Amino acid sequence: MVNLSFAKLVATPSDSSWSQVYNAGNLFACLSLSKESTDEETQLNQIGKALFSHLESEFFTLEDKSLQSIKEAIANTTHTIPSNVTGDLCLVYFKNNILYVFIFGRGNAIMKRGGKVAVLLEENSENREIKSASGYLEQDDVVVLQTHQFAKDMSIDTISSALELNLPSDIAEALSPAMHEKDDGGQAAIIISYKEAHKPIAEPLVEEESIIPDPEIVNFPEESKPQEENMEINAMGQDEPEHAFPDETQSQPQKKMGLPKLKLPAFITSLNIDKIKKLDHRKKIFLSIAVLIAAVLILSISLTHNQQEQSKTTALFKQVYDPALRDYNDGKGIQSINSTLANSDFLKAQKALTDGKDKFKNGSTEEKQITDLLSKVNSELGGTTSTAKITPKAVTLNKNDLLSIVKENSDGVAFAKDKDSIDYLTSSAVVSIGNDGKSKDIIKNDKDWVKGVGLAVYQGNLFVLDQKNGVLKYSAGSAGFGKNSYLKDKPDLSNAASIAIDGSVWILLKDGNILKYTKGASDDFKVKGMDKPAKGATRLFTNLDIENLYVLDPGNSRIIKINKEGSFQSQYVADILKNAEDLEVSEKDGKILVLSGGKLWELPL
Repeated sequence: MVNLSFAKLVATPSDSSWSQVYNAGNLFACLSLSKESTDEETQLNQIGKALFSHLESEFFTLEDKSLQSIKEAIANTTHTIPSNVTGDLCLVYFKNNILYVFIFGRGNAIMKRGGKVAVLLEENSENREIKSASGYLEQDDVVVLQTHQFAKDMSIDTISSALELNLPSDIAEALSPAMHEKDDGGQAAIIISYKEAHKPIAEPLVEEESIIPDPEIVNFPEESKPQEENMEINAMGQDEPEHAFPDETQSQPQKKMGLPKLKLPAFITSLNIDKIKKLDHRKKIFLSIAVLIAAVLILSISLTHNQQEQSKTTALFKQVYDPALRDYNDGKGIQSINSTLANSDFLKAQKALTDGKDKFKNGSTEEKQITDLLSKVNSELGGTTSTAKITPKAVTLNKNDLLSIVKENSDGVAFAKDKDSIDYLTSSAVVSIGNDGKSKDIIKNDKDWVKGVGLAVYQGNLFVLDQKNGVLKYSAGSAGFGKNSYLKDKPDLSNAASIAIDGSVWILLKDGNILKYTKGASDDFKVKGMDKPAKGATRLFTNLDIENLYVLDPGNSRIIKINKEGSFQSQYVADILKNAEDLEVSEKDGKILVLSGGKLWELPL
């Protein structure tokens, strides 16, 4: 078992550079993205989030996490970075007492071992190759993973001085002032401390090139042997799993073994007390020895049998419990980042435990541990893709809030919120209401839209969704708004209901399906996992600050939550949603606001 504690450093993003650090279980990564500042349509944060999501899909579906397989996963992930964006990715993976290090583009990984600081892997050229190294870890090693910008702006002396501290959080606090002296949004680093709770059992190395220590790695000893992948992480002070399966180095409570009644040989049982009393002393001694040998033999056979049965039970328990525990821990490790993959891990654990539970005696230690873990898995599954029957509460909003404007302007077909105004679409114009409450027509409908059903605002531009003419983009200029068609193809939008933008354009259809377009081109996006189709969906809500898509489905009296990879997450059911007209979501505040029946309602997320 090993313990990994870590701390993160991330700079404030700028218009032309963005960075982020990532952790899921024993996988750690630093990513920096940069672009030409004049490219306003390219949203680095959206590209970064999509890249991490792709990385999760590639990495956590690997059956064998080796140097080569992880390298392939990184290659499959980084090819999605647009050509007009410079991307640098540094990644480390802890596999028991082995460390794998990877750099795509530029970056730096250093290690403190004892009192020495050395570079493990470094790349400063802008090639698109993946550089890798691997080696063995020792107690109290500290690894610092850095983006190219962080390494460039932070001297090795500054880092070495900070590494004199023991805790990753203290090291990060010491480095933070120096990092923020530079106005560079590409700076990011993660400090990871490695500790062994007890020495892993040495096993032979698998004969494959991917786990032979790379010669580029500095001061990685070669005398220790790796353990098969099955380690528990104690990151950022989280508790270890309550029911970890004990290995051969840990003590395990043994069952009390009942001893069978001794069955003596017939020649002994046939003797009666009177006959025994008549035996001379020498024969009595021989008889006692015979009885003792028979008892020892029977006891030995019984103990051997019980030990064999216990060994079989222990081996069977390990086959059932160990993989299930690993899947449960993997799911917990990525649950906050990718609930779809987490749900897949939980389902695998649930199946293994359910199928294996009946193989053990009711009330046994093994059965109790399986039951306890199964309860935890079922609890996580209940919160991952769930149906929540909720009780909304009536609220009062300020007159300038979005849903208040919707309520007061019945001629509006669709509404959108901008920084300084709320705009709405009618059959004849796009109307803007400022913070002062005054309204004005900012775009006249010169037969541009025939049946407009949606309106969205993004970076000062207005997008009108029309069931006949597609998506019309109105770009603000000194002489007013210039119009052009946004979509490069001509999809069937006769059932389109709503539009939302977060850098990509999302179009909701009435059956609950969603079309996604980026820079006018269609993306391969499909909604997956809904228990039933929407029945006349009317509104779609998302933006740059929202991690998911929210669909208003009055026909089923629900709001559907879908992540931006297309997987159904949950649904919120309430009677007032049957007549709902519009919604607004704040994930940060944990609430959904709904206009229904002329009233404003608040629903908890």
